[in-house]
Amino acid sequence: MTFLDTKLTEDGCDPELLLVIKSLVTGCKKISNILSSGDFSHVAKSDEVNVQGEIQTTLDIVSNDILKEVLSKLTVVKSIASEEDEHILSVNENGKYLVSFDPLDGSSNIDINGLVGTIFSVTSSTEWLFSFDDKQFQRPGGLIHAAGFVLYGPATTLVLSTGVGTNIFVLSREFGEFTLWRKSIAIPPDTNEFSANVGRQRRWPGYAKKYVDQLSQGRNGVRRKDYSFRYFGSLVGDIYRILCRGGVFLYPQEGARKSRYGNGKLRLLYEIIPMAYIVEQANGAAYADDKRVLDILPTSVHQRVPIIIGSRNEVDRYLSKAKVGLRNAE
Repeated sequence: MTFLDTKLTEDGCDPELLLVIKSLVTGCKKISNILSSGDFSHVAKSDEVNVQGEIQTTLDIVSNDILKEVLSKLTVVKSIASEEDEHILSVNENGKYLVSFDPLDGSSNIDINGLVGTIFSVTSSTEWLFSFDDKQFQRPGGLIHAAGFVLYGPATTLVLSTGVGTNIFVLSREFGEFTLWRKSIAIPPDTNEFSANVGRQRRWPGYAKKYVDQLSQGRNGVRRKDYSFRYFGSLVGDIYRILCRGGVFLYPQEGARKSRYGNGKLRLLYEIIPMAYIVEQANGAAYADDKRVLDILPTSVHQRVPIIIGSRNEVDRYLSKAKVGLRNAE
């Protein structure tokens, strides 16, 4: 049985980076315990609205506080960026790492006992910027040292990459630690599964509508094979499924004049970039329109982007339509 810290040490993980990862994991264990306790007082919506304009559940707030507490104790952490906070949190001016996270992705699923999770990434800090300056988070995803997410499902699982492949660990209730379950995942390049919030496709650009329409036509359409539609309503659930058996997830920008998701729904820094890193390390691909996600330089902590992510060949097929559509729109 291989424990998390043993695997990361074998992979040559820097001891200080390992400390940050283990602290994040400690926080996620606490969140897991709350979710599995059956205490539904945490399900209730609070009176708080986060910077995204979304009503927070009590568990959103609790999860955010748990992760900030465990990270704030580390001198190696310089600053923290969270989905739930408008401003970044300064920790230690001399810290070497920046940590960004979505403390509870898919929290709208809590009251139906659906899949939720925590997404995070760790990047080197910028020495010449102050710890309270959010410009330090404006760095491309290719500079990430580690990215992962914890899925709170029937089992609590940790998906993690430190740049040498993507591995899945499962939380052992017997030992209270994460143990290695699947090593060096490789996402199949082709797939017959797709995931999207098709209820919003009336707002999508034409190339995205056409792509999903062709998948929906099945073996009688131009693709000549049947596709299955899968959608959890949580990014962690959809990406976990893709890692385990292939598929694509897309959330295009919305062209409607007054749409709140005109630039896409999902946040680049603490949702899309970590997932892109994880998926690329598993032989998949991730693009925002025609731009590789890990090449994008964030312009703000809470920036939103469109996304297509998953099995490489299927992403390429989508991109061929997107590039034509984008050229025609110019």
